Formats: sequence, C-alpha cells, structure tokens
Amino acid sequence: MNNDSIIIGDGKHSRQIKKFLKKKIKFEIFKPKNKNKISEKEVNFLKKYGVIFILTPNSSHYQYISKLNDYKRYIFCEKPPTNNIYQLKKIEKMRKGKLYFNFNYRFSEIANYLNNKKIFNKKELISSIINVSHNYALKKEYRYNWRSKKFKCPFGIKEMVTVHWIDLINYLFGIKKILNTEERNISKNGNTNDTADIFIKTKNNATVSIFNSYSSSFIFNLLFIFKDRHLEFNGKEIKIYQTYLKKNSTKRTVGPRLTKRIKVGKNINGLEQSLIFFLKKVRQKKEIPDKLFNLSINSNKFIFTN
Repeated sequence: MNNDSIIIGDGKHSRQIKKFLKKKIKFEIFKPKNKNKISEKEVNFLKKYGVIFILTPNSSHYQYISKLNDYKRYIFCEKPPTNNIYQLKKIEKMRKGKLYFNFNYRFSEIANYLNNKKIFNKKELISSIINVSHNYALKKEYRYNWRSKKFKCPFGIKEMVTVHWIDLINYLFGIKKILNTEERNISKNGNTNDTADIFIKTKNNATVSIFNSYSSSFIFNLLFIFKDRHLEFNGKEIKIYQTYLKKNSTKRTVGPRLTKRIKVGKNINGLEQSLIFFLKKVRQKKEIPDKLFNLSINSNKFIFTN
C-alpha cells in the first residue's frame, strides 16, 4: 500500500471536492466497471491506496466501506453513511479510527457562531426554524438523476439535504426525538420524495422545524431563538439581535437590538474546512475522534424515523 489518494465518484459534488483537493494533494480517479457491484479485482486495486474518497451515490457507500475499511487506510465518505438501516447497523460495529463521514455543516460559519460560548448559551435555545429549498426537481434533468429514483435514493431529499440539518442540530444541541415528519413528491418527476418537513425536540426541549424542497421557490432562511437573543442567517450574512430588560419603566423590554452583523464568505457550508480537518488527520497520522463517528451514525439513524 502507498500513501497516494484515489477518488471514487464523478458527480457534481465530487467535482467540487476535486477542485479543492487539487490545491492540496495529488490523487487518481477510479471508475468502477459496474457501479452497483465492485469486483474483487477492483477492491484489491483500491487497497493499494492509503487515502480513499468515496463520493458516490448514498446507496453505494456500504459496498466500498465494508470492503475497504480495515484500518490500514483513511477513508473519507460522503454523508450519509448509508440509506439502508441494516447496513448502518453493520457500519456502527466497524473499526472507527480512520473512517470519516463528511457532515460538513459542523464546520460551517453558522455552527462556529452558535458554538461561541461568549455569544450563546446553547442550553437556552427555545426554537429554531430552518427553511432551505430550490426548484431543482422541476428541471427535466432531475427525472434522470439518481436523486429522483426510489431504488437509489429511497428517502429522497431527506437523505440528501435534510440529513445535513438534522446533523447540525444533533451536533450543536443534541436530538431527543423526531416529533413528526411529512414527506411528499410535488414535482412528480421521479418516484421519491422531493419535499420534507421535519419536526424535532432537542435534549433541552427546544423545538426545531426543518423544511427542505427541490420543488419550491428558492429560499435560505435560518432562525435560532434563545431567551434574550436570536440569530438570523439568509445565506449571505448572519445577524445577531439581543433583547434587554428595562427596569423601572412601563416598557418591559428594549430591543431587539442588532449587536452583530457578519458577512459570510465561502465557508457557508463548511465543506472546505471539513476537508482540511480530514487531511490534517491524515498528514499527522492521527485517528478521527470516536465522538464524530458516533455522531454520524446517530444522525444517520434519524432519516429512518417517520
């Protein structure tokens, strides 16, 4: 085995990652002869590499992880680990130290600010509303994409987009349970769900509403409400407001006052920072923390909850 890197997958997201990696490392591209089943010869070929990036459709992740995760090489796998509950149970029992799942919103600007103890007490979250959508499913190309096919993407937008937001909430606040989910296919292009509403209760009993769709007007709007402040994010800038108690006055409160306005650059979804984190572990020959692996498994489980 050498220390070279190889990438499996050539989709749109894969190309984004390749573009960034070109600045950092040298890598090869692997294209399997059969996308649904990797041969033993191909497995032996891939095992020659010290770092493997699995950037393939969700339904194919397990076939690569199960054959390549032997703790001899680092593996970067796109989220979610799998869209099959039985495969997830097997992944959960695997060796952890060199297997990394790319839930990159943990490294995003919004996560950085919500994690800042000088600004927020996360235990004081009361409510959050996450609305993120666009109308990709209305394009003709969508019906031919694997994201629209139930046998490839059985949980539809929930496993593609919503799982990112579920993981962000789980990472920041911890999820107690999924209260309810509503899923539907609005576009009728394809046979899996292109729209989802998820309602969550956190470990501190805050409520979170998540709306994602491939069949609606474009919107990117996040709101996190705490006891005396709230955060708004429209995808371009973060605004933090604070409400003050007014003593000895008929007015009970003053505000909300805008206390911070932050322009957000390319780190909106944390992808580059997630890649940097992984590459640093590889370079330093250190293990991926178990808590990140366990969190990935736990977040993945929630897409199977109705």
